Amino acid sequence: MDQKTIHKLLDNIAERNMPDSVDILPGLQSQLDKPIRTPASPLRYPSKAAAILVACLLFVATTVYAIVQLQIQDPALDESMVTQINLSQTIDDITVTVDWAYADANRIVIAYSMSDEDNPLDAAIPTNQLWDSEGHRFLSVPVGYHLDQPLPEMLRGNLHYDASIVKGEPESLDLRLRLRGDFSFEFSVPFIPGVRIEQQPVVEHAGLGVNIEWAVITPSMTRVFICYDTPNDDTWVPSLRVKFDGHPIGLEPGAHILGMKTNNEDANGRPCREHFFLDTYDQLPDQVTFLVRHLQTATYYSEESMQRAAEVLAGHGIESEVVRNGHLPPVSYILSFTLPPTIDYVEFDRIWDEALLAAGEPLSGESIEGPWEITVDLP
Repeated sequence: MDQKTIHKLLDNIAERNMPDSVDILPGLQSQLDKPIRTPASPLRYPSKAAAILVACLLFVATTVYAIVQLQIQDPALDESMVTQINLSQTIDDITVTVDWAYADANRIVIAYSMSDEDNPLDAAIPTNQLWDSEGHRFLSVPVGYHLDQPLPEMLRGNLHYDASIVKGEPESLDLRLRLRGDFSFEFSVPFIPGVRIEQQPVVEHAGLGVNIEWAVITPSMTRVFICYDTPNDDTWVPSLRVKFDGHPIGLEPGAHILGMKTNNEDANGRPCREHFFLDTYDQLPDQVTFLVRHLQTATYYSEESMQRAAEVLAGHGIESEVVRNGHLPPVSYILSFTLPPTIDYVEFDRIWDEALLAAGEPLSGESIEGPWEITVDLP
């Protein structure tokens, strides 16, 4: 990737760092090549991967990694999980093919391809609509992208729909897909039910309460709806981690996506947010832990702060460059850097926490350290 493209990506990300008008994580996120999954382990968890880290944006509740890669694929699906469809239609020399599909209680994923006289077309996702045999229409799954934000790179090329409207536990879904207005396909796909966690008791820390309103776990996604107290009327966002039997999931860049802000509040008027974790497992875990590391508002750092952070990273062999965070006020800075080929996500988290500690106080933004921890035994 040339420098011009990299700087363009940085600008696109940085320009979204506007807390008054943008309330979710930047949409430009990319997915690493699928992690190696150890057959002997009962769960599938990401371990190590090589990548080029284009930008590290300090935004709202967490550090955002924008990753560039050669292949685009879903981090929570593999060939053994999907159903081959292989239906094609040709209209005016354009051929559209529905390649495969997957459905569970959280989402429906459909892969498609387009070609013009046998030449692949690299086009944006076309207009699309999806219904079931009973006429229910599925909406695009709300995994953190607004109309004004592009799909995360890791999810491009596939269609993603919210499956929460499916009632009961049908063995399969009979679906009808329309693409580009003219192309229509009908096919069936097996349906995988989810495990639902109901409302959990409030956990108190630092004078603030946090609780899980509900969560739904499926082999391709864990959706969590969390409510929490805030110290004032500013926009606060929880930094949430989910662990299966003690192992963090959704650590790959882009695999944990913060749902957009809604008007949802609980009975006590506390703000609530939805989180999406794209990850998979070989067998359902025995325990699920929800860990809120901190609550945080939008945060901006000075050039000097980022220089101190860069020095810490350099001490761990991670080269970085301090760059201006976009062209809009407030004037702040972020880091652009390259990760070592074998860096572990958990280890990088530790190093990054150390770097932020060295960075010192931000120009603006507040953070309340946790932890708030909730552990649930699954049936």
